[in-house]
Amino acid sequence: MRKKMSTLALLTLLIGTAAGLTRAQGVQPSIDNERVTVWDTRNPLPAAQRDFVAVSLSRKNSVIFGHKGNIPGEAGSRTVVIELKDHGVVRGHR
Repeated sequence: MRKKMSTLALLTLLIGTAAGLTRAQGVQPSIDNERVTVWDTRNPLPAAQRDFVAVSLSRKNSVIFGHKGNIPGEAGSRTVVIELKDHGVVRGHR
């Protein structure tokens, strides 16, 4: 029983450390252009630099509009986070 508890404690520590390293190293976005930055994640991201839309792929019909400073994503839930950049509209020529 004591060995099982030690193994469980070690496993919990390793998982927590791996998650912390991922955040510390920085998550690379799937898309990054002048209008949006998009991440596909299973962990919370650092506080958002801009307003964002978070679409859960783990829970049906779950979409959140978040604001700058909020923490997008949820532990264990696959989420696509779309950070919205300020970009002026270019009017087309007639």
